[in-house]
Amino acid sequence: MTGSYVFRPDGYFLCCHPYAEFVDRLAIVPSTLRGSLVQRNTKFLVMDQKAYVFWLPKPEDLSFMLSHYVDSPYKKIYVAGVKYSCDATGCMQVDFNGNPVGNGQTKTLAITFEEKYTLTTSPPNGSVIIDNRFVQDGETLNLKAKTYALLVSQNLTGFTLRLAR
Repeated sequence: MTGSYVFRPDGYFLCCHPYAEFVDRLAIVPSTLRGSLVQRNTKFLVMDQKAYVFWLPKPEDLSFMLSHYVDSPYKKIYVAGVKYSCDATGCMQVDFNGNPVGNGQTKTLAITFEEKYTLTTSPPNGSVIIDNRFVQDGETLNLKAKTYALLVSQNLTGFTLRLAR
């Protein structure tokens, strides 16, 4: 046997073949990877930047992982979070690779996993207003899984909300 493997909490053992290559052929079709991550409130992933360490996910699952998880201080470990790129006119969510998520600029912030997050802004003196709450760089806040109103300072070029663990 060759390849990588992982034992997921839902009991699927994946080895040696790309996940998307066989999952649709199983007699009992499991939930989608995205569905499993959300249902189980998964806060951490182990993957390389292309998410190819353990399996080759379906494009929609890969897109979800790259846009709902951000890098951590530990190599190949990604944590729940979101990343936004901003300019003087507004912000747009971007995935881990900096590619736009959705249809351009937005005035909302969608959180998928209820958790405590830490804000990191670029430049560090930037600020973000989330549902009328002023949040500064380095501040930690509890967020529920929902969509929030979003305003940012004009000098902000981007920000990241990262799991605060």
